[in-house]
Amino acid sequence: MTQITYDFRPVCADDAAVLSQMRADFFQTQVDAGLLDIPLDNDGAIARTTAAIMRGGRSHCLLAVGPDGIAAYIYFVIRTVPGMTKTAIGSVEEVYVAPSGQRQRLAYHLVKRAVAQMRALKAERIQARVIATNGPAVQFWDKQGFAENVRILEFPVDEA
Repeated sequence: MTQITYDFRPVCADDAAVLSQMRADFFQTQVDAGLLDIPLDNDGAIARTTAAIMRGGRSHCLLAVGPDGIAAYIYFVIRTVPGMTKTAIGSVEEVYVAPSGQRQRLAYHLVKRAVAQMRALKAERIQARVIATNGPAVQFWDKQGFAENVRILEFPVDEA
């Protein structure tokens, strides 16, 4: 089997259309798996939020690019917690690997690079939020060295 080589790089303006489509694919996989119950694209929200990601600032996006184009992305933000310490927190918001790039450790490599970049940006904490019932995602983040720190409990408001 031929080994495919990927280039890992920050997103650029030319990537906007492909990134928007990949983000739509990401959200659709979440809806299909029963992990999200939101409309796929509420009034162009994906395009708007992709534009915000492209502007940078607190938002960062790294891509895995192979011979056939972008195969995966990771989107993360750096937030500053107000208060005396001004703690910077890195937060992974989305990781997506297109079907053509799966089983090649692209998510692992993107997480590794994103964590290094968050550390370089002085993040004092790095987190990823995962729905507890998403077993494969929980297992993936555990393997990356992430550990449960906060538990958020939800009340099912739609139940009587």
